[in-house]
Amino acid sequence: MWLLRPLRRLAAEKEARLAIAEYATASGRVAESPWPTLIAAESENGDDAAAQADLHRFLSTPRIQRSIATIRGHAYLATLLKLQDGLRRAGRPEN
Repeated sequence: MWLLRPLRRLAAEKEARLAIAEYATASGRVAESPWPTLIAAESENGDDAAAQADLHRFLSTPRIQRSIATIRGHAYLATLLKLQDGLRRAGRPEN
C-alpha cells in the first residue's frame, strides 16, 4: 500500500495534486477522489499543516465525501485503514 513507503507517499501526493488540478469542482465524486489521497499522504509524511490546510480547502466547498463515514461507505476505500487514519489526523470529521 502506498502509505507504507515514504517514496510512494510522496509520489501519491504529487499524483493527487496533478489529478486535483485536472478536475473541476463540479465533477462530483470523481473529482473528489484525489483529495483523500493527498490529505492522508501529507499527514503520513508528517506535514500536518499542509494536510489540515488541504482538508479545510476540500471541505470549504460542497462535497459528497465530507466525512470518514462516507469513505467507509465505499467498498474499496473502507479497506484503506491508513487512508482513514491520515484523514483523522488531519481533522476530517467521522460523520
